[in-house]
Amino acid sequence: MNNKPPLALRGLALLLALLPCLAACDKAPVTTSSQAHSGASAGDAVGNPPANSPQVEIDNLAYSEDSITLTGWQQVVDSSDYVIALVTQGNKVLTYTPTVFARPDVASASHKANSANVGFRVQIPVSTLASASYRVGIRGAAEGGRIVFSALKVQKPTAPMDPPPTPAPPPEGNITVSVDAADSSDGYTTISGWAYRLDSDRGNYEPFAIILTSSTISYFIPAYQDFRPDVAAAFKEPALDYAGFVTTFSDKTLQRDRYEISIAIRAPSGWVAKKTGKFVTL
Repeated sequence: MNNKPPLALRGLALLLALLPCLAACDKAPVTTSSQAHSGASAGDAVGNPPANSPQVEIDNLAYSEDSITLTGWQQVVDSSDYVIALVTQGNKVLTYTPTVFARPDVASASHKANSANVGFRVQIPVSTLASASYRVGIRGAAEGGRIVFSALKVQKPTAPMDPPPTPAPPPEGNITVSVDAADSSDGYTTISGWAYRLDSDRGNYEPFAIILTSSTISYFIPAYQDFRPDVAAAFKEPALDYAGFVTTFSDKTLQRDRYEISIAIRAPSGWVAKKTGKFVTL
């Protein structure tokens, strides 16, 4: 004999049981993707905006011999009184005054009448940058010193180290690695991804480098650590929050060829490397 209550009654009981949870969820704070990637708390001057903050987008990033040019749009401040902020992993802030111009396409898409101060362009002298990667954001007087970040990161271009007369790559290490992007254009190459040593007892806080190897020559190129909370979350290992790597370098003097990409990590005993199976053509 079936002693279960009718399906409709069971559904009503389930709904009544879920009501407290639904009420609590309705009151819970919303976290944006930019908050999830932030290394600073909401009360910090260097932090990310609350969930309803306007956006900052970079449309174009261009490298030259002595400068980096950023072009984009913002919906952080309504006036032209704002600066472009570059922020290091250690929260050191560099600010640059942009050229401001109208972006009616952005204003139309966001259903805002005023587009006069939405677009910006800024030229950043490479000489003002240290050897580090930077998050890019907007800081305006009306924001009380807070910085609203875009998804973009930039790095000071590095120079490949002199290749050895006889290419001698480091010994192979116990490394897990993934190359997310390898792009070469206009005389500059950018390579990014994530990696970590499986036998490391120091988390992932070890220097990175990229090795490019063709059939005749190798180049050893310094890389910067990049904040990758997505990697830490995927492996459920907080120590991997800086498992990311990224490098941008001038390839004008490098031999034109197809190169295999290897990642190198400096262990206590010296550099170890791992081939990625990915290639870039210069």
